[in-house]
Amino acid sequence: MRIKLFAYLLVCMMVMTMFSFTVFAEKQVKIELDGELVSFDVQPIIEKGRTLVPIRSIFEKMGAEVIWNAEENEVTIQDKYKTIEMIIGKKEALIYRKYDFTGIPEKVALEVPAQIVNNRTLLPLRFIAEALEAEVDWDKEQYVGVIKTKDYEPKPDDQGNTPIDYEVLDLNGISGNEKLFQWYEENYKKEGIHSLQIDNEMYVLVSGGERPTGGYRMQVDAVDIQGKSRIASVTATLYRPAPDMMVTQAITYPHVMIKMSAANAAVVRGEIKSIIGYRIEEE
Repeated sequence: MRIKLFAYLLVCMMVMTMFSFTVFAEKQVKIELDGELVSFDVQPIIEKGRTLVPIRSIFEKMGAEVIWNAEENEVTIQDKYKTIEMIIGKKEALIYRKYDFTGIPEKVALEVPAQIVNNRTLLPLRFIAEALEAEVDWDKEQYVGVIKTKDYEPKPDDQGNTPIDYEVLDLNGISGNEKLFQWYEENYKKEGIHSLQIDNEMYVLVSGGERPTGGYRMQVDAVDIQGKSRIASVTATLYRPAPDMMVTQAITYPHVMIKMSAANAAVVRGEIKSIIGYRIEEE
């Protein structure tokens, strides 16, 4: 009897531990609008790979007017160029362009419809933001949705440096560019920050050099233009595996490549920090 009771309690403790770990490990979605984090009374959610956000917290800050029709369960978002209409639970939106005098709206299919959560209306972030001509990106490492409105201009920091846009490249897709691929092959094993200009694009390869095991990860944190120059300063972090982390026993070369406009950067410099990259989802 005692053995059965002990086994039962042990199973219960294991289930509770697993549940607590799942809750603790769950990441919280954050939204950055024109360089500033947005606060919410109801947190954004992710459903079927789509981020949904409370309507007024974001879209009014983007200069749009939000109208709620409780009788029809309909949300209307409008700026000086467009009117967007959505009905709660319906996987379709209508976009009216104010200078299209036909009066015929564009019908857009939605993967995830608008919905109500905790008495707040949540709308698909990317669809609405892009319909309002904003640029939307997703930082999967930090779990941050980044929105830049069409009028956004980055502000210089206290040292007069201005952040610039860059794109992290999928290295599987560079083989079609012979010059770029050859340069990549020559440099990805060499520790440091390497740059190459091709036409109007500046490519930057940030390499951690040779490492004795797997578990290393390279991440670009920021790219800034120093003062009024065309010198780009790249800040990156090399995450090292924790001493007790299980890793593959093989030589690896952690690196990442980004692309930016050569109009912004004629010279590239940078710094690579190295820290222990303990991430709870890996454990």
